[in-house]
Amino acid sequence: KEGINTLVLQQWTSQGLRLAKDASVKHILHQTQGGPCGVLAPTQAFMLKHLIFNANFGGDLGSVTAEECGRALRAGLCETMWRAGRYESACLVKVASAEAEGRLRESIGRLEGPACSSDALATIFQGSLLTQRFSDRRAFLQEVGDGLVALESNFGVLLVLLSILVSRGIESVQEDRDDPSQPLVTSPFGHASQEIVNLFLSGRAATNVFDGDMDMGQDYKLKGIASRSQVGFLTLLESLNYMKVGSHLKEPEYPVWVLGSESHYTVLFSLDKAVQDESKRAKREKEVRRIFDAYDNSGGGGFIDQQSFGEVLTKARCALSLDDQAL
Repeated sequence: KEGINTLVLQQWTSQGLRLAKDASVKHILHQTQGGPCGVLAPTQAFMLKHLIFNANFGGDLGSVTAEECGRALRAGLCETMWRAGRYESACLVKVASAEAEGRLRESIGRLEGPACSSDALATIFQGSLLTQRFSDRRAFLQEVGDGLVALESNFGVLLVLLSILVSRGIESVQEDRDDPSQPLVTSPFGHASQEIVNLFLSGRAATNVFDGDMDMGQDYKLKGIASRSQVGFLTLLESLNYMKVGSHLKEPEYPVWVLGSESHYTVLFSLDKAVQDESKRAKREKEVRRIFDAYDNSGGGGFIDQQSFGEVLTKARCALSLDDQAL
């Protein structure tokens, strides 16, 4: 085994969950390390959802207070973890004490070489972390709020990631994925996988971003997004035909999207829910596309069987002219 990349480990143990200090952007989470944006971006997205689409929001992000940002961050973290726990429970992973945090920082700083073994890493963290499980959502929300200051430490983003993974359950996370042998954080740059992003967005660590699961035959399915999300996802890679984003993520409940590129995640949002309103024509086109896609067994390639053509037209309520029928 190659082991765990030392530089990646140092990246993920040097990134706190901190809001920017500049008053003009105090609603923005500050990223200092490459890699953890796969946690920061969805956390930022859900924070904005709770900050903007709140009855007390005055319409100007520049006028929000630090207290309002903190409450929105608390609500966003609680929502993502509670969803991952199937709306039944959630977990918080914490560093046991200030002394334990100091020992962790010192041990990680002493690591030498390009990689360390899983056993060595387990030894470093052994006895230094505590896990709390909550079955009462209000108690969990309160605990998340009380722990925001601790998440500002260099271990903050890693603790958020561990918390949502444990909330979902490690076995469930592995079952969610197409290939559980692949790492959730990839070398050499420490990027979070799409599965981590999807876990925050949908509560399931699915590998893909299309709607539902795709049956590939022989009892094998590619796993996608099961239902419409609260916060969405868009990616540059779709324009390059590397992946297909389904409507569950493209058209979320709120106009907030995590944006993906080849090497970074960021956030796009609107203050107005009306930006998602569709024209009558757009709704009709979407209906026809949905019916067509249901018969497309080419993996999204845009092809259907000739035998299915008539059934697609019937379900889509597309009338044929006499000349078309002659064809």
